[in-house]
Amino acid sequence: MRKAILSLTILMSISHLPAYSATPPKAGSACSKQGITKDYKGKTFKCIKFKNKLVWSKGNLVKQAAPPPTPTPTPTPTPTPTPTPTPTPTPTPTPTPTPTPTEPSAPITFDNLDLKWTSVIARKKILREFENLTQPRSNANFRVGPNVRVDLLDEEKRLLIIAERMFSGYFFPEYYEILIFSERDGTWADKEKELLLGLSNWSISKDIENNPKACNFAGATRTMKNIPMYSMCLDSRGRGIEDKQTTIHEYFHLVQQKYSLEKMTCWLVEGSATYFGIALGVDGSDSSGESSLRFINSLANQYNPNGFGTKGSSDELRAKLSTDNGAISVLRDLEIRPFEIRAPGSCLNLAAYTVGSIATEALIAVKGFKTYMDFISTFPTSVDWKIEFRKHFEISPDDFYLKLAPYLRGRLNT
Repeated sequence: MRKAILSLTILMSISHLPAYSATPPKAGSACSKQGITKDYKGKTFKCIKFKNKLVWSKGNLVKQAAPPPTPTPTPTPTPTPTPTPTPTPTPTPTPTPTPTPTEPSAPITFDNLDLKWTSVIARKKILREFENLTQPRSNANFRVGPNVRVDLLDEEKRLLIIAERMFSGYFFPEYYEILIFSERDGTWADKEKELLLGLSNWSISKDIENNPKACNFAGATRTMKNIPMYSMCLDSRGRGIEDKQTTIHEYFHLVQQKYSLEKMTCWLVEGSATYFGIALGVDGSDSSGESSLRFINSLANQYNPNGFGTKGSSDELRAKLSTDNGAISVLRDLEIRPFEIRAPGSCLNLAAYTVGSIATEALIAVKGFKTYMDFISTFPTSVDWKIEFRKHFEISPDDFYLKLAPYLRGRLNT
């Protein structure tokens, strides 16, 4: 019974709770406890005592808490790419140029007449000798035609100075004559010639007439008084580089006169004069050797062993030289003396100028200038030039011809 009464009492207590406790707050309406607050429709109402009553205030707006700002995402920085370094190119080393050789790899000998180096070494030996000489005083007496160009005359005088110095150790005349004329001085030149040589069948005017394209002939002789003399025509239309050999060529004939030119062979007389003219004159203006090689090859056209004059065949000469026996035959033919009775102009027609100059070049390249000139100086007293040749060059002429043959072919293969 007691439990039933207690339960009823609790139930009645619960049923008599004020109804406003669940009613939404409204300004001025009753509230249960001073100080409590209640939020409704965005306002905060507070229970206050007003005129001894507990009522809800007018309410204050509820301050909405600002939503936390959405953080602006900090952009992830794009990493600056590390530049790939451009590889420094490895420099290609500049190749060290191979120095141009100034000497042959092996000495020039009769067994090694190197086609490239023999002419170079021969000229070096001549120039070395030239440098050791002093310039002598000239004793030349010039007879110059009225129409000779001064510039051409000056060039021949320059070349003569070279010749006088080069051979001064073997030839130093107290006096000698030089007759120079142009293609327009024929009559004058013939009169001067008669004063020097007397009457003769030689006509300078006729020679000029026979050389209408170029007046460039020359010759060496002796006057009536046995004075050395040479004459030459200087074409007023001009001179080529090959003409730079003429003065030295003729002067060397004066040297040979002193040493019994008439006893020398054709290849010695004309070949050596041509060689010295080329080495000191032509090569002096073109040290490459190209001009002199062209000139030597042009002289091969004089080869005409069965005829006269200067019109021959270089092809015939080259064909003859194509074998060793042929080369020996050409050189043996050139052992004739210039004044032996065989045929007018035999030295020229037998290719003495071209073949002899190459032979002289080889002898000087191997044995030097002094040995060559010492050999030339033996002719006045020698009985047999071949004995003197062997003595000075340590080889017989025939053996020399055989060893020279390949070099001859090489030099005349242009």
